[in-house]
Amino acid sequence: MIELYNYKKDCCGCTACKNVCPQGAIIMEPDEEGFLYPKLNTALCIECELCKEVCAFQKGYQLEFCWEEPLAFAVKHNSNQVRENSASGGDVYSYIRLCIGK
Repeated sequence: MIELYNYKKDCCGCTACKNVCPQGAIIMEPDEEGFLYPKLNTALCIECELCKEVCAFQKGYQLEFCWEEPLAFAVKHNSNQVRENSASGGDVYSYIRLCIGK
């Protein structure tokens, strides 16, 4: 059986594996934080390994950070309704709720 990745750090969610699969055996599913990761349907998989061939991480690609501190942050509230009513992705809403304790 093919393993697409062992740890989340070994996948950037680029969808290359999903897009190259001739059987449509890979779907992208969000984790608890909303980041997409591939999930393999083993019943559809023909073990052609095209998914592994196209994956930069399978070829040894490593994310290397050369900053001591992040240059930017990105946030996205889990609620579609909060995001749709916010210009900030919902981060200000969450921050205010945290500050006032609600």
